[in-house]
Amino acid sequence: MHNFILFIFSLFISFSCNAKDFLPQSKTIPFNTPEIQKVTSKKGVTAWLIEEHSTPIIAISIIFEGGISQDPYKYKGASKLFANLLNHGAGRYKSEKFHQILSENSIELSASAGLDSIEISMEMPAKNKDMAFYLLKKVIHSPRFDYKSLAKEKASTLAALQIEKGKPLSLAYKRFFKLVFNKHPYQQIGSTAAGVKKTNKMYLNRIRRHRFAQDNLYISVVGNITKNELKTKLSKIFDSLPKHAKLKKIDDILSDTNEGKDVLRIESAQSAVIFGAPGISQTDPLYYPAIIANHIFGSGSFNSRLFKQIREKQGLTYGISSSLTNLRHSSLIMGIATSANEKMSTLIQMVKQEWNSFSQERITSEEFDNAKKYLTGSFALNFTSSIGLAESLSSIQFNNLGIDFLKNRNQRINDVTSEDLTKAIKQLFNIEKLFFVVVGKPVNL
Repeated sequence: MHNFILFIFSLFISFSCNAKDFLPQSKTIPFNTPEIQKVTSKKGVTAWLIEEHSTPIIAISIIFEGGISQDPYKYKGASKLFANLLNHGAGRYKSEKFHQILSENSIELSASAGLDSIEISMEMPAKNKDMAFYLLKKVIHSPRFDYKSLAKEKASTLAALQIEKGKPLSLAYKRFFKLVFNKHPYQQIGSTAAGVKKTNKMYLNRIRRHRFAQDNLYISVVGNITKNELKTKLSKIFDSLPKHAKLKKIDDILSDTNEGKDVLRIESAQSAVIFGAPGISQTDPLYYPAIIANHIFGSGSFNSRLFKQIREKQGLTYGISSSLTNLRHSSLIMGIATSANEKMSTLIQMVKQEWNSFSQERITSEEFDNAKKYLTGSFALNFTSSIGLAESLSSIQFNNLGIDFLKNRNQRINDVTSEDLTKAIKQLFNIEKLFFVVVGKPVNL
């Protein structure tokens, strides 16, 4: 953990004790949001930079728009294979030599593919930045996709897909998206065996050519590097990328669920359920009230409505939670739980009951205040490393939340009124839109 992270956010620390008569009252401890600089290369590629020379580390996060939803059905799994193979050799370095150089220079590289993007992260000692950025350029411009590495990744993916056939939770998650998004590209969130088998080096290079471009690129850097140094690195790595990505158009879609349930029966000792309804986008005025509403309802904490009623009082599950899921072209509120087959029917009825009552009952001032305190006080815990902060900055860019997001986020939470909260709850917790997908061998469903 780097010292400068402590200066990122305003932390609101509350303290209670039975000896309150002689202990001093707790106070809010203010910290300053770090300065975010915009750094632009010679050809207009822009990165956000938090420059901090007290740390020996540099972290870089890169997001290219265009992920799994770009894969045609016959190549479902190609984007994940592509991301997994980015650290299996680049340029003249085959996989073994590539990893040796990373290790010798204490460089950490990772890549992943989501529905909307391909993300690359790298963390390095500042003293080894020249080697790290050199390797990063090779990864972006000339990944190898050697036959041996591709075959290994395919075998690993196919084995994982086989194992997933017996995992109710994985199947429920995939089935929920398939049913909710129907023919939209979001309906296929995972790989298919046929798609994995069909993917070859030629198609992987096509992904690189089509998706690694300047106009769908988001970069953030945190650590011990100057603005001028970064400008030079940006030019060397990104200025030769194509100006425009070749992405298929993905339409915005309202996840227009209807009340009901779908059951997929498999042999399993317990059942899993995914439940959800249309969400609220991050640019909607009700988004911050929605964050508070979800926290009170199903954050997974001991004080959430779902946990207290279904886990603590009824003992129907070891854990249950809900979250706001925001994609590039849609938004959901989704919940997740597992339970014994004979208890799943009761669990679903309890979720329905809590969902409906939450939309009808007034939130107490204690719940409201506690949610605000938790959400503002815990926010800094998401940024306890350089790489975590860099990845968050890239996500903020990608979601168009504004360069002032870190500075203003907690205030926006605190500014939410009870009227705002009521509006968000009415919009989110509509029992007529609550849809369940159950996988397992549930009784009485």
